[in-house]
Amino acid sequence: MKASRLQAVCALLVLTMTAAPPCRSSEGSAVRILSVGEVCTESFQAFGGDVPRSGDKWSLLYEMVGQPGRVGVRIVSLVVTGKQAAMCNAAEISYQGANAGSEKPIAIIKNLEDMRSDAIATVAVGVKLTPGKMGHTNWRIRNNSYRLIGAYEKRSEKMRAGGETTGSHYRFELETAGKRWVMCRQWMDADGQIPAPVVVWAGDINGDGKLDLLLEEGNEHGSWWTLYVSNPNGLFPVPVSTTSWGDWPGGPMDPA
Repeated sequence: MKASRLQAVCALLVLTMTAAPPCRSSEGSAVRILSVGEVCTESFQAFGGDVPRSGDKWSLLYEMVGQPGRVGVRIVSLVVTGKQAAMCNAAEISYQGANAGSEKPIAIIKNLEDMRSDAIATVAVGVKLTPGKMGHTNWRIRNNSYRLIGAYEKRSEKMRAGGETTGSHYRFELETAGKRWVMCRQWMDADGQIPAPVVVWAGDINGDGKLDLLLEEGNEHGSWWTLYVSNPNGLFPVPVSTTSWGDWPGGPMDPA
């Protein structure tokens, strides 16, 4: 990745809604996501009234240490501490009651409706998506089966017009009930400097028996997360929060 680690974290944390999604959020507010650790406070300018402050209540998505795939959600109280950083004004995001010996924070989420403070069904944590080696992404949530597919895609004139000039191009699709939906497209340069997407977490975050997932994507400027939550009107998840910057020319891909 050409950006520094801190730049990547900053990009990852600027999470806003780009459109009103079919999925509901509590009180009609945009779904927000934080990562535990150092962040640039400039990343919070799009959060509006949801700028994280010490004492705020957010939902923690976490994995139990030593128990892969055992994931839960609980309410935590944020601790936000000012910090010196070389590249930007920074803050350290943590939370009260952290138990470093028994849990590994995945994400801290606010305004997502129907999240339950309990153990949740999980099918993947920290899975790197490598085209051609996707057999591990066949998932089942209750009676619904899902398959994540990665395939090489030749550059079209539309892609070239959108700014893609070098490297390989991959399309990642989610398949269920005989239909496919394009989740993202990814450019990888000849030196492999832009990594493949990563499924930060996948499972059922709201107990409706359908797939939800948190996806990390990246480009030469950094990385960002998009949270997809099951659509109440169909099997495919819809994005309820995504970064407002860092996207490649042409913007995020629409469902196919």
